[in-house]
Amino acid sequence: MKKIISLSLLVITLLTCVLGLSSCGFQSHPVGYLKDSTGKAYITGDSTLGFDGYRGKFDTQQFTDGDSAADALLDGKIEFLLVDRSVAIAVLSEHAPLKAVSKPLASPAGLEELVILTKADNTVFDACTTEDAVKETFDGLKKSDFQIEWELFYDKFITHKGYEEVLTGLQTTMIIAIVGLLIGILIGTVIALIKMIPKYHVAPRILSAICDVYVGFFRGTPMVVQLLIGWFILLPALDLQVENIVVAAAVFGMNSGAYVSEIMRSGIQAVDVGQLEAARAVGLGYWTSMMKIVIPQGIKNILPTLGNEFIILVKDTSIVSFIAVVDVTKAFRQIGDANYSYTIPYLMLALVYLVIVMIITYLVKLMERRLAKSERRK
Repeated sequence: MKKIISLSLLVITLLTCVLGLSSCGFQSHPVGYLKDSTGKAYITGDSTLGFDGYRGKFDTQQFTDGDSAADALLDGKIEFLLVDRSVAIAVLSEHAPLKAVSKPLASPAGLEELVILTKADNTVFDACTTEDAVKETFDGLKKSDFQIEWELFYDKFITHKGYEEVLTGLQTTMIIAIVGLLIGILIGTVIALIKMIPKYHVAPRILSAICDVYVGFFRGTPMVVQLLIGWFILLPALDLQVENIVVAAAVFGMNSGAYVSEIMRSGIQAVDVGQLEAARAVGLGYWTSMMKIVIPQGIKNILPTLGNEFIILVKDTSIVSFIAVVDVTKAFRQIGDANYSYTIPYLMLALVYLVIVMIITYLVKLMERRLAKSERRK
């Protein structure tokens, strides 16, 4: 119970970081400027004036006149106001609580100097004695690249409800992985049993050879190639109309079956042969003995390995976008595509996969302990 609580707290902490990081440690210095002014050109960029601009580096607000801009400055809606010197003189004459930085931010040729206005108690630029020092200090106030990328991600993920796409993609990921594992266990068990049938007759040999070809193909080719063959070759050839998620689950199941067959066979062979002999001795048939006596014990032996197979399937679902399935990886990629910013979406994607794997690992260990307890009771 303590571990369940600890794991839950970890998940809650991770989610809290995702939803609350935008307000944790990030500082913003909102800047205002007047419409069609040098200040606007300085912030947005103007090659004719030699201004590179700060697009996205500051939270900005545009004003139509100096009075409204000064009121916003006094109310704390912006921290700095960029205006021409003549405008600065007019604003300062009517708004005493404001002050101008001692040196201009820029002196474009043929234009008035660009002055920074701020509240009288703001000391950010007090130590600046040259124009270069003012510009250097102003540059130091801009947002970091990480902060900009985080804000873009937060806007898409929370404000525009991108999390709904992620939740839908996560659901698709888990459906494909779970259905794929179930199909894989079914196919793998059948193959393992066929491989273990005594080869006294021709039919078992033929079936065993077919199973060898099956296992060789699915273990010898990449899963993404199998997806592409299934979606772009087999479906058109068979003239079938099937949803892409169904094709993905089927391919994952068939691929998993090739690996589970060997896992299952090793688990069955780990069961004492005396178990099968005892079952046959009391009158049970071969298949009945295998299904009711041997295989249940074999599954107990291979449970950790099946857990690892499930983890592999979950992570491998990241390739299903090759056939236009929107899984959790595709959902985060679409969030990145919205702003051509991928750092935060991919970090969050890695975090999601990490949490899923930790939960699966814990559940497998929990099942192992319970099975071990039931074994000791016997």
